[in-house]
Amino acid sequence: MTHGGHNWMKLLCEVILFGVKLDDEVHIVLLLVSLPSTWRPFITTQSTITSQTVDQLLSKIQLENTMRTHQHSISHP
Repeated sequence: MTHGGHNWMKLLCEVILFGVKLDDEVHIVLLLVSLPSTWRPFITTQSTITSQTVDQLLSKIQLENTMRTHQHSISHP
């Protein structure tokens, strides 16, 4: 993450900690941009879905992470 990106994420965390409510669309974008660059295909696919909730995206992220962890453990015993 770039220095500017780090500052943006720090500011976002402070906004959330102070209880500022953000729309689901904003949360979704922030979740997607916070994922590692190795997740690029996942990010691209999810960014085209317009009618998902934050909870739905979080579930997909957890599933994707589980699959990636499982694939890594198979390829690196």
